[in-house]
Amino acid sequence: MFQLMLLVTLTMWSCFNKSKAIAPKRHPNIPSNATWAGGVDGGEWYQVTSSAANNFRIKIYNDFTGELEAEGPFVVHQGCSVNLDSATVVENLSGFDGETIHLRIIHNDKYCSLVPATSLAMPH
Repeated sequence: MFQLMLLVTLTMWSCFNKSKAIAPKRHPNIPSNATWAGGVDGGEWYQVTSSAANNFRIKIYNDFTGELEAEGPFVVHQGCSVNLDSATVVENLSGFDGETIHLRIIHNDKYCSLVPATSLAMPH
């Protein structure tokens, strides 16, 4: 009986626990103005600067090793016709899949993203 009650308690706790992911300790290679975004399974550090409307210069660092994972100009994906600035991008970072930076901004029932400026930025 005790085991059943413990199992029910742990299950309920895990369903209702809304703990937020906490940024890991900043590696010495990561600039002080970089912002961490991620979840309980990890994330990345992002250094975002705006170069023009909806154009950003972004450096992405590994949150564990501090290594630079990606760097370059990124643009708002053509399926997202909203005007973004650096602060809005930083506040809405969701993740990086190795090419695309995903945001928590929804436009026309789809999440917005940033793609490398050198890509064709075709709709997903």
